[in-house]
Amino acid sequence: MAVPIDESMTLNEVVRRVPTSVAVFKRRGIDACCGGEHTLAQMGEHRGFDVFALLEEIRREAEEAERLSKEIDRHF
Repeated sequence: MAVPIDESMTLNEVVRRVPTSVAVFKRRGIDACCGGEHTLAQMGEHRGFDVFALLEEIRREAEEAERLSKEIDRHF
């Protein structure tokens, strides 16, 4: 994934830059809509999860979406 994201970004910023992050937030029960103004660091502290693991999960999700998109494009 070429788009840089980090723990200082708000959930809304992450979603704008990496739309596939919505799937990660949903799996983890994170409300990116109503809680979108909070940073990943704030959300991690409040919810007690490892922010860097979340960032890695978001990156993996984006990479997989990109891979699938390229795979589909190959067939058309």
